[in-house]
Amino acid sequence: MQKLQTVILNLLLIATLTVGCSNSSGSSAEEPPEPPEFQTITIDLGIFEMAGMASGKMDNFIKKTKSMRSALTEARASLSDVSTANNQDSFETAGYYAVYADMLFQTLGLYPAIFFNMNNWDDAQQDGNIWYWEFNQSFEGETIGFRITAEVTSDRQLWEMRWSYSGPDMPDVNNALFMSANITLQGDSGSWTMYDIFEDMNQPFADFEFVTENDITRFVDLMLLEGSDTYQIVYEAPSEIASLVFGGYYSSEDVVKLEWHRTEGWGWIESPQYNDGNRSCWDTNFLTVPCNPAL
Repeated sequence: MQKLQTVILNLLLIATLTVGCSNSSGSSAEEPPEPPEFQTITIDLGIFEMAGMASGKMDNFIKKTKSMRSALTEARASLSDVSTANNQDSFETAGYYAVYADMLFQTLGLYPAIFFNMNNWDDAQQDGNIWYWEFNQSFEGETIGFRITAEVTSDRQLWEMRWSYSGPDMPDVNNALFMSANITLQGDSGSWTMYDIFEDMNQPFADFEFVTENDITRFVDLMLLEGSDTYQIVYEAPSEIASLVFGGYYSSEDVVKLEWHRTEGWGWIESPQYNDGNRSCWDTNFLTVPCNPAL
């Protein structure tokens, strides 16, 4: 099993080496659709970068030898450890949450980069209104088969990627889901779902909804499922004010909120793990100050 996990991760890495993108995502009845150009999902960390917040403190969460679900569980535990220290400034505590959320979005964003890669696909075939592509990837004597399907409606693109395996390292896998997507024809909003490929086949571990505007991320709603636990991270930046909300992060009732001005630098955080759950604020110099009741 461990060998197959390594094989799958290496095959997926190979698939990311050349990513095909297109500005044209529509299709006619005679031509297969092209995957939409992947829009990078990025939190505006400008104020945290200005103050020298080092993301390197949190850069070892995702281990190649672990499943994504296990890595996310470890990440959450690590974040809890660093955010419970009440002797930290409110700005630094908020920065941990912001950097962590951005790392999640960036890491999970690799999946669409793999998913929307046409360079490894065989020629498209058509079955009714469904287009499909099939290809195999081999590594260290193991072969995994992939099948991608696409359906284009009047305003949406519906995509699925499935995989199959037959070999000595684990029970046969037949057409298991790897990822599905529901995206606008313009590619500027939509959602996709990632499925566990190691521990709980065909079960989703992440559902990712996004909206971009002029190539800038305005909204991300990420629902993560870890066994019986479900938690949600929502990022919004409709204006100069950006916000992050972690729902059900430490327990089903807990909510972590932070908000910051993307250019002036001030902001606040509320977390049951920090300052006894009371709101804590920082000013334009990133120093903890009494909160303005009007904010």
